[in-house]
Amino acid sequence: MGDLTDPASRAAALQSVGRVFYIAPVALPDEAILGKAFVDAAIASGVRRFVFSSVIHPVLSGLSNHALKAPVEDAVLNSELEYTFLHPTVLFQNFAAAWDGLEERGGQRALLDRTRPVLSRQWQPRCRS
Repeated sequence: MGDLTDPASRAAALQSVGRVFYIAPVALPDEAILGKAFVDAAIASGVRRFVFSSVIHPVLSGLSNHALKAPVEDAVLNSELEYTFLHPTVLFQNFAAAWDGLEERGGQRALLDRTRPVLSRQWQPRCRS
């Protein structure tokens, strides 16, 4: 366990680590700064492979939680690290708790129509359709 805001904690967490899977906390206000610091700490500790769970379209400047990921990706791109960027979307997102609010706002309703199933049958790990 570590604290992204503490350089000593980052260094300790990365000691003797060759590969990193980095997922920032949701809606982290200083994500760009802390993410770039984490990339720098990974490089300093000798990490070779960096996997970053980013977000779909990190270049959308109007969505701060997206835009804050772009500088972290840039820091990785401009390093010598081997890397993978994952750009997850809302596929299989759980909207159950927020459904009423989404319906009231309307904008997502066409995409999230409860009357039409997303899958032809309940998903199971071995299901292919």
